[in-house]
Amino acid sequence: MTCEIAIMNTRGIALAADSAATMGNGGKVYHSADKLFPLAGSAPVAVMTHGADALLGVPWEVVIAGYSSQLGDRRFCTLAGYADDLITFIEESRAMFPEAVQTGRFLFHARRIWTKYYAEPWRALMVKPSRKRAPGRLRRIAMFIGLLEEDHSIWEKYPALRQPYNFFFDEDGDIAASGLEAEANDILAETEESLCELEREIFCTDDLPFGPTLPEELRQGLRTTLRYFLLRGAFGGGDDSGIVLAGMGTAEIFPSVLHYRVGTITNNRLKLMTVDENRITPEVTASILPFAQREMIDLIIEGMHPDLKRRLPELLESCLPPPRRKKPRPGDEWEDTSPGPTEWFCDLVESEMQEKHCDPIMAAVAALSKRDMAEMAEALVSFAGFRMKFLSNERETVGGPVDVAFLSKGDGFVWVKRKRLSC
Repeated sequence: MTCEIAIMNTRGIALAADSAATMGNGGKVYHSADKLFPLAGSAPVAVMTHGADALLGVPWEVVIAGYSSQLGDRRFCTLAGYADDLITFIEESRAMFPEAVQTGRFLFHARRIWTKYYAEPWRALMVKPSRKRAPGRLRRIAMFIGLLEEDHSIWEKYPALRQPYNFFFDEDGDIAASGLEAEANDILAETEESLCELEREIFCTDDLPFGPTLPEELRQGLRTTLRYFLLRGAFGGGDDSGIVLAGMGTAEIFPSVLHYRVGTITNNRLKLMTVDENRITPEVTASILPFAQREMIDLIIEGMHPDLKRRLPELLESCLPPPRRKKPRPGDEWEDTSPGPTEWFCDLVESEMQEKHCDPIMAAVAALSKRDMAEMAEALVSFAGFRMKFLSNERETVGGPVDVAFLSKGDGFVWVKRKRLSC
């Protein structure tokens, strides 16, 4: 894990990132990772990464260095222009991300999803202690369909991923399917042979007695699951990275931040979802944006730990007597919609936090100099690492040297503090 922060006002943007990185299944934490990088030489554009430190086995540091080299002296009018060009570079880089590696990773996800959400729950249903005998074939199929339907209803709740710029048209010239949907169908068709082999390996075993092949309706249900994986913004399997682009294009006066969630690459298409966008404007003159492990920074800004804030309604309810409900009279259509004491108190606390903590800090940030913004960014990340170091119930997943940079229209990208590589 990590702790990163961006602090913006009309003068520019300060970025700070710690150096902690978790390696391997044992959870070993090292404090030497690089997570803050210039993107376009001395131009005021930078990237911070958190989560998985690599994309299909290629470290993000290598990916960003490759893009910066390819970018050369080219510049974009907006920060979004840099983001689009970086995504295009990743999707077109066959040397970094060979198609064979992409296919192998897709099959890895297929195995993981089918095993975790279908094969293992299905086996558990088959051997329930209350079951006196094994269910018949039709009952087994119905149980499997129930797992599929339940899982698909969860997939539906995830947002759709970004669509590519190309579309597919039918014979009449009308849009037949969006580019991403058509690409998902192509991926499933191209990997069908491997998927069939994987399907037999996972489901056609002695303890899952369906015979040499699954019934067609189950096979199609499994393909639908993979289609959801390709089309929906659900991540996992060790591929999940956070990418923060910060700075300003040549036509932009004030800074902005774009936060993306990135997964795997399949069929030369990066799985990507926009998490948030924040911009400084004449109306919004200050912003503090923490990323990854943000609890300590939220504590300082809001005056209350996020965990305590989340538990506040529960704690208050446990102290209050049960509410008395007035029994409505026949024909009485009036309904009491006034907030209860818990809701009222939480709103009061929220208002107090905003007025006494958030607003004064933002007013101060709006007036800070470049140096003060950089010092504030470093101090907030350092405090998060300091507190994590002495928590007895958590691993030290934030810590190490703090890298700090400042981006401004006049000076471009400037390192304020950077750890040195020593041999």
